[in-house]
Amino acid sequence: MIVVTGGNGQLGRQIVQALKERVGTNFVVTVRDTAKAADLAAQGIAVRAGDFEKADEIAKGIEGADTILMMATVGPTEARVRQYKNLIDAAKRQGIKRIAFVGYLADQPQSPFPSTPSILQTLAYLKEQGFAPINLRNGNYAEAGLMTATRALASGKIVSPAGSGKISYVSRRDLARATARILTESGNEGKSFALTGPRAYGHAELAAMLSEATGKTIVYEDIPPEAYKAQLEAATTPPPLVAFMTGAAATVKGGYLSEVSYTIGDLTGIPAEDGLAFIKREIQKTLKA
Repeated sequence: MIVVTGGNGQLGRQIVQALKERVGTNFVVTVRDTAKAADLAAQGIAVRAGDFEKADEIAKGIEGADTILMMATVGPTEARVRQYKNLIDAAKRQGIKRIAFVGYLADQPQSPFPSTPSILQTLAYLKEQGFAPINLRNGNYAEAGLMTATRALASGKIVSPAGSGKISYVSRRDLARATARILTESGNEGKSFALTGPRAYGHAELAAMLSEATGKTIVYEDIPPEAYKAQLEAATTPPPLVAFMTGAAATVKGGYLSEVSYTIGDLTGIPAEDGLAFIKREIQKTLKA
């Protein structure tokens, strides 16, 4: 039996629907607040409480599983690792052999992405505890690129210290299709899967597409990191978010999100949608509404 933790999040819900298409409702979803997943329960999916901070609760949530999809949590590195260890320890006690971890493309030790330390520490702990983790190295969401595009249309510019770094945007739907396939097929233990769109784009290319698609002039301003941080602080951005956004921009500039793979198409038989095409289509939908 497959257990999907955090199954009511934005990616989690997409994975739930992709799993339904493959195995019906023969799986379990764990969430912190079961009331927020009432619609999933109404579809016939078993929904259990599973707060990663509550070791006993998450242990009950994964009872009977043979495969666990461990979704990423949010927060400081120490909190994330503690939460992941609660789940891993419970899985080991119950004799569960198979854990898939939702990681990130920017998982190199030198990556400046703020979540990288928690990813690396968790993968190491899984191996220490005798697991051969399935590492899902998800690319940057195309939906995040859409948010950047939406803000750019309002302001007329994309402002970031990302230089000429590129991003291989991938939609949550495509990630979900691949994840469901990986979870429901044997032989993936110990493997890493780079799940990305088919091409990587920089902010300048995103700005050019938006200009062409809307008739508005959208420019990309590549500013120094110090100026970017100062702008965020002047806008009273909370310090943790400032750290995240500056780290994310450095991640793009360093090329850590530019990796391109065709794994999604290889796994599912349907190639991942081009990220820029996804953003363009969604922007045009909004303009027509």
